[in-house]
Amino acid sequence: MQDDLAAFHAVHSSGAYQVSLVDIIALSQMRFQGRQTVRNMLVMTLLIAGAYFAAFYTPMLSTSSAYSFSSRPVDFEYHWRNDQELPQKDGVQSLAAEYDVELTSWREVGAAILGCDGTTSIEQDNGALGTTYTTEYREIVSSATFFSESAWNALTGQHIDLLPGTCANVLDDEGGQRISLWW
Repeated sequence: MQDDLAAFHAVHSSGAYQVSLVDIIALSQMRFQGRQTVRNMLVMTLLIAGAYFAAFYTPMLSTSSAYSFSSRPVDFEYHWRNDQELPQKDGVQSLAAEYDVELTSWREVGAAILGCDGTTSIEQDNGALGTTYTTEYREIVSSATFFSESAWNALTGQHIDLLPGTCANVLDDEGGQRISLWW
């Protein structure tokens, strides 16, 4: 065992081995190239991770959008005030025929857009204290679309029965968009 260690030491500490390293490249340059190599590898790792993220991000967004579009019961709907002139059923049918689109259903019902009260958060910049938020009550903070019971039944084909003087909120299948009904 002692002889093996002595032979190993003799080979690696010989002057010929050390001289050949000095002739090829300086030790400080080797350290610099090592740092550069590691830095380049880290940059490449970040770029590859970013490329993988980008490769899956777009399909992920389009898949959720496609699901959202396919789960809607209506492809398109018009909203307009009674004093506006927008295309009626005949005009829309001729436009659909021009673009080879089939209308599967057409319903017209009245609705009211009413103001709703509630609370809102107000952001204030207080200098040294930073940004603070306060909650205030407002008589009109948002609006909502209200349908009568008969309009809702005609629009959706559902049959709901509300007591006179009552109101109900209806959420879509995803639990998001709110529609209000009244009788």
